[in-house]
Amino acid sequence: MNATSSLARLPFPSPASLALFALVLMAAGRLPAEDSPSGDISFPPRSADFVPWRQQFYAYNLRTCGDIFRTTADHGQPWAKTAAHVLDDLSAYFTETPGAPSVTAVSAEAVEVCNAGCDDPMVLYACGLGYQAGQQFDQAAEAFAKAYERFKVSAYPAFRTLRCVGRLIGIRLMKERAAISPQTEALRAEWIALGVRSLHEVSAKDAVARQFYGNILGSAIDGDKATRELMHAALIAEIAKGGIDSWLGEVVTAYAEIDRAWAARGGGYSNTVTEAGWKGFAEHLDQAETHFTAAWALDKTLAQAPAGMITVCMGKSSGVAAERTWMNRAISAQMDFTDAYANLFNAWLPRWDGTHAMILELGRKALATRAFDSGTPEIVLTALQTVARDLRDTKGDPNQLWKDAQVWSDIQTLFDGLLKEPSRSAVRDWDLVRYAAYAWRCGRNDLVPGILKRVTGTPDAELFRSIAHETLDTVMKAAKGASDF
Repeated sequence: MNATSSLARLPFPSPASLALFALVLMAAGRLPAEDSPSGDISFPPRSADFVPWRQQFYAYNLRTCGDIFRTTADHGQPWAKTAAHVLDDLSAYFTETPGAPSVTAVSAEAVEVCNAGCDDPMVLYACGLGYQAGQQFDQAAEAFAKAYERFKVSAYPAFRTLRCVGRLIGIRLMKERAAISPQTEALRAEWIALGVRSLHEVSAKDAVARQFYGNILGSAIDGDKATRELMHAALIAEIAKGGIDSWLGEVVTAYAEIDRAWAARGGGYSNTVTEAGWKGFAEHLDQAETHFTAAWALDKTLAQAPAGMITVCMGKSSGVAAERTWMNRAISAQMDFTDAYANLFNAWLPRWDGTHAMILELGRKALATRAFDSGTPEIVLTALQTVARDLRDTKGDPNQLWKDAQVWSDIQTLFDGLLKEPSRSAVRDWDLVRYAAYAWRCGRNDLVPGILKRVTGTPDAELFRSIAHETLDTVMKAAKGASDF
C-alpha cells in the first residue's frame, strides 16, 4: 500500500478527538489498548563481542575531538590540559553518555579556556553551541565563524567543519530569511563542498562513522529546504562517480530521498497535500526503500539502514508487520541502537500506525532484557517520554501516565538495576538524581528525600528540574523530611 492510497484517503484525527479517546480510556483505569502488540519483536542473545552503542559512539567522538587535540596542540600552553578536558566533555555531550555535562556547562568552561588564549576550533565550536542553546545568536555566530577559520588549518576531519559551517548558515538564514547575502551563499557552497569531502573520509572498516555520516549527511540537518536539496544533489552526484563506500552511498541516498519525499508532501495534515505532492512523496519513498534495502543487503551487521526503513514504512503506510520486521533487523545488528527505537516509537504514535500501548510494551520488553550495562533497559524511559509528549501534544494529560502504578514499577525496576550495575559506579549520583526526579514525577514524593540522601556529592539541580519539572529547592522544602537533608 502506498502513501497516496492510504494517507490521502484518511484525514488525520483532530488533536481534540485523540485527546478525548485517551482520556476516556485512562478514566477506565488503563492506557490505550491495541489489537496487535509488539509481540513479534524479540531481542537476540548478546554476542561475545557486543559493545554498547553509546560506548562505540563515545569512542568515535573522543577519537575525532580530544585525541586529535592531544596529538596536535601546543601542550606548553597553560590552558592545554583544560582544553582537552573540554573536548572530552563535549564528546560525552555529543554521545549522551551517562553523567555527561550539559552543553551549557561544557560551553562555560570552553569560554574560559578561549579567554585564556585557546583558539582550537573544536573548543570555539563548543563556545558557539552554548551561545546558541542560550539563544545568544550573535555571540554564537561569532564563535562559529572563528572556529571555521581555525578548522581550515586544523587536523580535524572535514565532517567537524561541516557541522560548524552548517550551524553558522542556520543562524545567518534565520536573520536573512529570503534575502540571502553573498557571504551566506559562499558559506553554503563551502558547506556543500565539505559534505562531498566528508563522503571520502569514511572507511568501510569504521562501523560507527559509516552509520553516523550516513544519517547526518543524508538528512543534511543543518540547512533549509533549498540548501538541503543542493547538498543532496551534490552528494548523490559524487556517489555516482564511484570510489565511495557502497554501503555509505546507499544510506546517504536513502536519507536524501526521505527528505525529498517530505519536501514534496509538505508538513501539513493529509487533506492539505496536493495530488502532485502525494505523487512525489510516494516516488521518493520508493527510492528510499530501494536504497535502504540495498544497504541492508550489503552489510547486515549495521543497524542504520533498517532503522531508516522504519521511517519509510511509516510514510508508505506499509503496516506494523513491516515495521516490526525492520526493527528486528536493526536490533539484531545492535540491540541498543537508539535511532531505531526513536523511529519506531514515532511510527507507532496513534496518528500513524500504532497506539501508546504498543510503545509502552516495547519499552517494557527492552527493560526486561536487564542488560543494564547497555542502553537497552533505558528505552523504557524513551517510551514513557514519547507517550507523555504525545498526550501533551494532543491536549491529553501526561500526569495520568506518570501516576499509573505500572509506570512507577517500571521506574523502580530500571533504577534498581542501574544502581546495582558495576559498570555504572562512576555515574551512581547521576542515576540517583534521575531516580528521585522520576519518583517526584510519579507522585512518590515521600520517597524523594531517601533517594537523594544516597547521593554522595551535591545533587544536580538542573538534571532534577529537567525531569521532575520542579526545582530541587522546592522539592526539598515540600517533601516530608526535607529538613533532614
